[in-house]
Amino acid sequence: MGIIQKYKQKIFNDYSSFGLEYFFDHSGRKIWYEFEEDSSSPLYLFYKGKCIGKMLFGLQDDYIEIWDILVFDRHTNFRNCGIGSWMFTKLKEIAISHNLKSIKGKMVPEQSGDWPKLINFYKKQGCLVEDGCFVFNF
Repeated sequence: MGIIQKYKQKIFNDYSSFGLEYFFDHSGRKIWYEFEEDSSSPLYLFYKGKCIGKMLFGLQDDYIEIWDILVFDRHTNFRNCGIGSWMFTKLKEIAISHNLKSIKGKMVPEQSGDWPKLINFYKKQGCLVEDGCFVFNF
């Protein structure tokens, strides 16, 4: 990668030369994402030269299993800005495009005090939450 591309990323928050797409968080920041639509490859999020989050999942026979939705701790100013909700919405689009019936996963808090936040997040996405697991049915 050339020095001009690195400066475009870091200073101007511009990843267009890599063919990446973007969305705006609740604070109006342009968040770029990298994702290969036809695979179970991770979805990575970028802002000003830094990877700020990721989503890991797997396509199963009739559902998607989420392994992790994460906005990294070191980027706390990106938490509670709609980024996790955007990732979940993106996953719904992927599930629909593959004619899948649901999205499932197990909640794993980063700290024990995070349970209420996790439960609230998945309920806000329309999931049924029970015994540390969640499911979204279409």
